[in-house]
Amino acid sequence: MVNFSSEIQHVVLLPSEQFVQTLTLSFSLLEAQDQVDVAVKASNGVSTWVLSVPNEGSEMKPTYRVGPLSMGKEVLLSEGEWEMSLLNKDGRTLVHTFTVNVPTVRDEQRPVYDEEQRLLTSMFETQVILFTAKRDVLQTVESVTSLYIEENAAYALVRGKSKQVSYLITL
Repeated sequence: MVNFSSEIQHVVLLPSEQFVQTLTLSFSLLEAQDQVDVAVKASNGVSTWVLSVPNEGSEMKPTYRVGPLSMGKEVLLSEGEWEMSLLNKDGRTLVHTFTVNVPTVRDEQRPVYDEEQRLLTSMFETQVILFTAKRDVLQTVESVTSLYIEENAAYALVRGKSKQVSYLITL
């Protein structure tokens, strides 16, 4: 297993204030397989995900993505040492351990949406992605602190400097 990476996302759902944390893993193998069987075990020793993941790359550059995995709304991912086991087609099991650190969320990062004026503001420069009700991307705006929201936008995804924390606003 090579090129292993993990990404943790903390998404706050506004205006409900609920959140969800997700973990996405990606890796490559030296020898391509159409799909691989993977087990991911959380540091809490209780939560485990078992799934088959397809090769999203090519025969020459096999790439696999696991997730996003979540423990559900309002449940934090457990911090510490996690384990990913991969059943190889030759019957061998490859085990990779990795550390999960949950991102810090601060109130001052939170964007504000004025529904009456349809104005989204943030104290920091953010990336904003606007979506229709069918979740099609309408617009992506980089490095903005305030943005007028068009009426056909149903959702706004707001990301600050730390791409680990984002806010999904129902407009």
